[in-house]
This record gives sequence, structure tokens and C-alpha cells, in this order.
Amino acid sequence: MTEEKHNFPTRHFECPEDLFGPAKYIVRKLRMKARISRKIRDAESDQEVFGLLAQYIVEWNLDDCETGDPLAQPYQNADVFDELDILEQFPWIIEKLFSGPPPSRRKR
Repeated sequence: MTEEKHNFPTRHFECPEDLFGPAKYIVRKLRMKARISRKIRDAESDQEVFGLLAQYIVEWNLDDCETGDPLAQPYQNADVFDELDILEQFPWIIEKLFSGPPPSRRKR
């Protein structure tokens, strides 16, 4: 499913309740150049990865993993990624949003 709320096409992802809580979602840009994926994979620091993600994750309704307070929106806001759970939430985001096939595509 694509969203048109932004000036570019996006894709909406439902987050697993056991990792993020009930009714959580993430919206990312629909398109990404291959070189950005390689930059994420080859990044040498968390801040470098967070900066790249902040260019592509445009909206969410996630909460701080410790306090439960709503997180700021991620678009152009790399610092907010420091508030995610690094053991389960962050790996899911990388795998589901940037490594695996999109939810509407079937594997052949």
C-alpha cells in the first residue's frame, strides 16, 4: 500500500505488536537507490546509519522503548533513532524496511 501524504510515494508498514506495542506503524519512502542501501550496510557508526535512515523513514507512531512516551517524527531527525530498542526494534526496522521484500510483493 502506498501513501500520498508526502510529496513523494511512500509505503506503510505495520509493526509487530510484540516488539513495538499495539497499532504501531512506520512509513518510509517507496524508492531508494542501491547505493544508499550499500551505505547503510557499510556504515562505520550508528550515527551514520541513523542519518541515512532519517532520509527515508518519514513517519511513525512509535514510543520510547523505556519511557513509553511518543517519539518525535524521524524524517530528517537522526537523533530520534537513539531512542529505539537496539536489540529487537532496530534490527526489525533494518530487515523489514530495507533488506527484505516489501509486504505486498510475493516471493517467487
